Amino acid sequence: MTDNDEPQNAVVIERRFNAPVGLVWKMWTDPEHFKAWYGPTGATIPVARMDVRVGGTRLVCMEMQTPKGPMQMWFTGEYLEVVEPERLVFTDSMSDENGRVVSPTEMGMPEGHPTPPR
Repeated sequence: MTDNDEPQNAVVIERRFNAPVGLVWKMWTDPEHFKAWYGPTGATIPVARMDVRVGGTRLVCMEMQTPKGPMQMWFTGEYLEVVEPERLVFTDSMSDENGRVVSPTEMGMPEGHPTPPR
């Protein structure tokens, strides 16, 4: 892949797994598989809605237990490119539980934090 293949603000994540390609694809596209592996240690994924098709949306909730009780973080995005099982391109933004994109300021981040494209 060359620098000209991706937009300047794109993040490309690449990793090799000792697993069949079909299983890795399911880990990213099947809600039950996604819930089983996604997130840091101690996190759960109580919600993973995925309409994996170009123009489809995703809504994911990550929950962590804290001393003050459970904390939920919501993320939404749109699938831009789906080439099974080779390439999956989607946007990812912080959101509320309804999929409304939430600004970084609303999340308590400092002024000037990058805002996701709408």
